[in-house]
Amino acid sequence: MFRIQIDPNTPLASGNTSAQVKQVNGVNGSPISFMPGFPDLQDQFRQLGFIHIRMHDIYGVCDIEPYFDANRAANTNQLLPNVPQDQQDRAKNFIADFNNTRVIFPNAVKGMKKLSTSLAKKDANYAPTDYYLKQTIENIDSAASSASGGEIMFRIGRSNDGGWELPSNFKIYAELVGELVKRYSSDLSKSGLPRKVKYWEIWNEPDLPFFWNTDDVSRYYEFYATVARKIKSIDPDAKIGGAGAAFGLNIGGAFLDGLLANCRAKSVPIDFLSWHFYPSETADPQNILDAADGVAAALDAYGFSNVESICSEWNVSPYASYLMYSKVQSAQNAAFVASTLIGMNKCRVDHAHYYRGDGGAFGLFNDAFNPAIPDAKAFCSYVAQTFKLYNEMFDTPQLISTSDAGRTGISILAGSSSGKINILVANYRIDKSLPQMYTPPVGNIYYNQHYVDTGRSLAEITDDWSREHWFGGQDPTTLHNNNEVPQQAWAPTLPSSSPYPVRTRDYAQSAGGVHLVINDLAGRVDSVKAHRLYEGGDLSGVMPPDVSQELAYWYDGNDYIIEDGNAKESTVTLYTITLRDWHRFPTLPPIHKK
Repeated sequence: MFRIQIDPNTPLASGNTSAQVKQVNGVNGSPISFMPGFPDLQDQFRQLGFIHIRMHDIYGVCDIEPYFDANRAANTNQLLPNVPQDQQDRAKNFIADFNNTRVIFPNAVKGMKKLSTSLAKKDANYAPTDYYLKQTIENIDSAASSASGGEIMFRIGRSNDGGWELPSNFKIYAELVGELVKRYSSDLSKSGLPRKVKYWEIWNEPDLPFFWNTDDVSRYYEFYATVARKIKSIDPDAKIGGAGAAFGLNIGGAFLDGLLANCRAKSVPIDFLSWHFYPSETADPQNILDAADGVAAALDAYGFSNVESICSEWNVSPYASYLMYSKVQSAQNAAFVASTLIGMNKCRVDHAHYYRGDGGAFGLFNDAFNPAIPDAKAFCSYVAQTFKLYNEMFDTPQLISTSDAGRTGISILAGSSSGKINILVANYRIDKSLPQMYTPPVGNIYYNQHYVDTGRSLAEITDDWSREHWFGGQDPTTLHNNNEVPQQAWAPTLPSSSPYPVRTRDYAQSAGGVHLVINDLAGRVDSVKAHRLYEGGDLSGVMPPDVSQELAYWYDGNDYIIEDGNAKESTVTLYTITLRDWHRFPTLPPIHKK
């Protein structure tokens, strides 16, 4: 049993200059159903406190000019692996047709080819994106923690499988982006948004050829500069950045250091540097410290110390497969996720967006039957419960000092407010099979996933709710997409730096749970509560089960002790200590010894 010292009188000092719980619990995706077969999750997003949402991979929504091809989707689309085999051909065609009807500029490619901005803007299809942005911002603002300030990040570019060839005319493409900035930032009268979109991320993972098909990195610098300057010319207060680099550790590489060097040399505006974190070689959550420290060093080296560091995608693995989708919803991955969230509080990460928060591939919600709530349309995963426990930490936002647990399987975050202390503990053992796409989940435990419902063709989606929800009130049969572009073979991938370092642990210390020592606790303990997620635990709601009766707790002089032998591997536990008559009754504590 690992002994952890907690000092409620000493703020957390290392890696967190504000000493406040960080808003790193953002997500990719949408609280609105993005396709037939996937659930609406507005209430769940509010309960989980999702107030930072990156609008990415919503398949046509917020996409400027992609074209989705049914045959291309057969190989790479994240939407297909969960579809029953006998429905896959129908699903491929439906997915392509459905996504293509929601693209914002259906004539962008024609316009760029003919050097005509007016043709590129012709028949602009704003309605679906208007609807999703409006509903998402309203959902953010109704979340319990919205007073802390949530934001949309609009990812400029394409959803997964929307094509990888570069836009043929960067200037005209920037004009199209400008139309979006006008509509969603500078003049909201046409879109009906309750407030402006503030963050604009320029492209996604240009270091991968299946998103940006060239090994000439100068093309991205040119593209970034053209689009960034256009955005600032319309909304000088907009937050703009890139590159959403897939290899977050590739410090010194073209899309982190290289982008910063180019911005400095040519006075190109940049307000944030975005990068992705997928430690698929090590499965080690502590690698977030390596990635974040490297990004911070690069920002400082190029004179951008005030530029935000944003991890705009992260998970244990980027590999899409039927096996992976169950593994990322397991208690094992929940412990990885909690450990990473805790680590982000101890290094320079200003915001982060988990991939992803909804019912899509890698998402937090599945279609597993739960007899406790038979009428529910969506069921949460253990990772969803991790985000719920993390959100509870905002009730005790002042982070306090804890002893180092980094050489064990334990990660710990403690916070206080007047009369209350929350302690979040994750116990995770590194398992290099967890991120691998062809290895089964531990114990062969699978969760039924949502998948696209092809029970109706596009022409049969005729009811008012469906048209409003997915197409912004339009008839999908009247919508078109003329952006098809021949896709070339992938260019060579640029060199990247070495994999994340492998860190060692002493799991013998943490295998038996935790022994928490709260030093010099002044006040009278009113209650000690604990909620824990674990494989096999109740998933009927986003808050995991109350396990308070499993604890032992008592005073030892002026120290308060909590002993928990069940905080073992692949668990995440939140301990809440409430005090009354603060500083008046330092004795007479409750005692619970098993």
